[in-house]
Amino acid sequence: MTDFDIQKLSISIVDNLVNNDKFISRVAKMMEKRSKRLVNSSRAAEILGVTRKTVCEIAPFLGGVRGGGQSARWMFEEDGLIERYIEYKNK
Repeated sequence: MTDFDIQKLSISIVDNLVNNDKFISRVAKMMEKRSKRLVNSSRAAEILGVTRKTVCEIAPFLGGVRGGGQSARWMFEEDGLIERYIEYKNK
């Protein structure tokens, strides 16, 4: 199987799953159970007592997740944010 074949197959699988209401419903239920409070970079900066710029620069170390697109923003799980920052500072 070539790389092209693998890519076509993976795209087909994702398309099928995204258009499957039963699958999407199950994923939504799982996400509800695991949902945690997310905060944006401004709120994370307030919590940590640093600037928003600092938070954005070290976002990967703080467990930041960034959405897709041009105006994507960093989001952070509030639980454990301070601990992750302390761990980053102690490296």
